[in-house]
Amino acid sequence: MTGLQTIINTKEKNKRAKDYHQQLEKENRERRNEYFRNRRRNEQGLTSREQEKLDKMNQIQELMKQGLKQKEIAEIVGLDKSGVSRYNKDTSQIKTLI
Repeated sequence: MTGLQTIINTKEKNKRAKDYHQQLEKENRERRNEYFRNRRRNEQGLTSREQEKLDKMNQIQELMKQGLKQKEIAEIVGLDKSGVSRYNKDTSQIKTLI
């Protein structure tokens, strides 16, 4: 008994090869993107910008616990008063999510 051989024309063969290579390229691109995405994040999974914001929010919260006014906090942190209130608002929104 002889094996069956599938007959595929050249056009179909080229299409399948192209599809295969496109799939490989897509998988490599996804792997590369994931690698660089992970490199941009710290051990808590935050980017440097997210970490800076979190640190500033924590600093503002600590200063508010000490009883300082928003204007005083703004001078210490290097923001204006509206920036302090915005960070404070963001902090309260995060606490409601947790």
